[in-house]
Amino acid sequence: MSLPSEVRNLYSATDRYSLKPGPGNLGLVQDFVNTISAGRTIRGVDLLDTPEDASAWVSAAWRELDDRESVPVLDEEDLEPLRRFRTALMSTLAGSDGTGIAASPGPSPTVTARATLALEDGQVRLASAAASGHRAIVAEVLRALYDAQMEGQSRRLKICPNEWCRVAFYDRSKNNGAVWHDSSSCGNIANVRASRARQRDRTHAQFSVN
Repeated sequence: MSLPSEVRNLYSATDRYSLKPGPGNLGLVQDFVNTISAGRTIRGVDLLDTPEDASAWVSAAWRELDDRESVPVLDEEDLEPLRRFRTALMSTLAGSDGTGIAASPGPSPTVTARATLALEDGQVRLASAAASGHRAIVAEVLRALYDAQMEGQSRRLKICPNEWCRVAFYDRSKNNGAVWHDSSSCGNIANVRASRARQRDRTHAQFSVN
């Protein structure tokens, strides 16, 4: 299902889940992950499902970049590579801090993109090399994640471990200890399930003893 044309450019992928974006270009990484169909109650459409929705997403996302480049043009052939990259990225983010369940079993695949090193204002910076289509998006997302790693921010970008949610959120807690994107919803559901499981175990143990 495609987004209505009048709605496409109103919200970013992260906005539609009522989440705040991560700082700087790390927000691009978060927004890319949140193109997935997620949400515990009302699930958003997959923004990489059609070229129209993907193009609308990338146009909105590129406007938020600190150092905006030309907006990549996408077609049908770009969608599957982007979805595979998103799965690999979710698996990496979910497994990097131990708070989430990997988006796919086993180790995440290796994803590569071309980049260049540039000396700017007395500092060496990583810059995306010229690319088009899905390769341009992969390069920009990886560059943003690399910069966040160098600044120690990437560990705060997490995947909500609720299997019915799975949104990417930026942990703003002082000790980086948040597990759920919303402890009152996803966290509460997990606690209720764990409590019921413990009750079943206790009941089973009582019957076994008797």
